Amino acid sequence: MTPTLPLPFGDEIFWLLSLSIVVVVISAASLTLAAVVLRVRNNRVARRWAALEAAWDPLMLAVLAGDRPPGDLARTVAVADARQFLTYLVRYARRVKGRDRAVLQQFAEPYLPLALAELRDRRAERRAAAAQVLGELGPQTYRTQLVGALEDPAPLVVVIAAEALARDYAPEHAPALLDRLARLELWTVRFLVSMLQRMGPESAWMFRDALADAARPVRLRTIAANVLAVFNDLPAGDIAAHALDGADDTDLRVALIRLIDRVGTADHVPLLRRLVADPVPAVRGAAIRALATLGGDAEAALIGRAIDDDSHWVAIHAVRALRKLGQGELLATLIAHGHHRASAIHEVLAPESTG
Repeated sequence: MTPTLPLPFGDEIFWLLSLSIVVVVISAASLTLAAVVLRVRNNRVARRWAALEAAWDPLMLAVLAGDRPPGDLARTVAVADARQFLTYLVRYARRVKGRDRAVLQQFAEPYLPLALAELRDRRAERRAAAAQVLGELGPQTYRTQLVGALEDPAPLVVVIAAEALARDYAPEHAPALLDRLARLELWTVRFLVSMLQRMGPESAWMFRDALADAARPVRLRTIAANVLAVFNDLPAGDIAAHALDGADDTDLRVALIRLIDRVGTADHVPLLRRLVADPVPAVRGAAIRALATLGGDAEAALIGRAIDDDSHWVAIHAVRALRKLGQGELLATLIAHGHHRASAIHEVLAPESTG
């Protein structure tokens, strides 16, 4: 009888390892099969949706052109396709205005309760899509629901609802919109400013109030200062100057100086002169830029000394400011005498000399 080598471990452990391997293989095969099934299903759904939209497109164009009555398109929409039809209408709504948009809203009206119900769906993507539908196609009566969506835990839902509310500015909803957006850390201040400025200068009162209130969050006040600068809101100049006295955050201080640059007066020049010596380079640079706007020849000597600033970025702002004040001859002299920032000066002046 041929002898057998003993296993380095017991039979029970061997069979347990073998069974574990079989389970892993079966699990991997199941996941692969599930992925394939899901891919096939998604492809089938995509083909069906493409076929629906291909059937709707000629009818939609004919309705918008006035060649067919709206009912011809409405009759082709099955109840099961309501969600896809709303998505289809949203895409059209972004490209049309006036009468055509009113026609799209008429098409959407019977299906808006579906979107309203999906604002409470457990899936964030469904809630976001519902907010988009109500924002693009819903009447003003649905704005209260969009204000409620500003408290959604999903930032995407909040932003979509906010875009709709900003586009259709209403004084009663604006403060809630501003407070909620300022807490969205995932979106940059620049993005939020571009959204909020859609409310138009008639909303400036709200941003002035936020800027003047030192108890409000710094991020909110920074957003407010930037929006007011876009609006060229003249009353905000004095508010910004006063706010600078107690401001510590660099982004807020720079935003306040930029606002003064846009809407300030000669009365703000002494404040800007002090800020040219600020320890923060970004603040010094912004102050120099604002001095070139609000000051005159009296500020040229102060700005000229900033060319020797430890920060190259501040020095570049000083050169640009001097050029704006008509001090090109002084800058050319510095180049001729081999100033240590001569290359930077030449870089700033080059577009002017070659233009």
